[in-house]
Amino acid sequence: SSTRRAISSLLDNTELQQPEWHSPTFMANETPEAKDDWLDHLLLSSKSGTPSSFVDATAYLLVLHGWSKSRGKAAAPFKAEDWIVRLERHYEEEGRPERLRPTVDHYNAVIEAWASSQEAVSIVRAERWLNKLRYGLSIEGTDGIGKENNDNAAAAVTENDYATTTALLLPNLESYNLFLDACSKGHGKSNDIL
Repeated sequence: SSTRRAISSLLDNTELQQPEWHSPTFMANETPEAKDDWLDHLLLSSKSGTPSSFVDATAYLLVLHGWSKSRGKAAAPFKAEDWIVRLERHYEEEGRPERLRPTVDHYNAVIEAWASSQEAVSIVRAERWLNKLRYGLSIEGTDGIGKENNDNAAAAVTENDYATTTALLLPNLESYNLFLDACSKGHGKSNDIL
């Protein structure tokens, strides 16, 4: 499969200065699921002896873009959230190396996935990720944004929910445009959600 060829190629070229996934054409015609599988295999390989220095934030961004661009897939925003949380944890577990630092593009991909979603909570979830960029919202101890108690809890954010240590990123124009796109689609308008 293409996933195995990509991993095999990576393992054969361990001295690469720039990983092949930094190329815009890498896995360009693959499905989000194939990209998902590729990164899962790459992460497993790094845990089983392959140097983990090969895995970087760009590998995660490849998968996040796959999910954010997959229109009509109900699981897309949830998968995008899963991958950004995995990147954040990986970044923390490795001691915050620069190669694993999430960028605004990572968070924008999650906001875009929610903007394309048909889920009733899409606006609330997109706003939570935008707020993470704006205020450094802490999500530790949860299974993802808004899952602490229920989806209504996503709208009830207080100052205590914000951490100063994660406020290194700020939203850009694309962040706000993606959020406005989510709002303009009219999902999540129900009074019991907002």
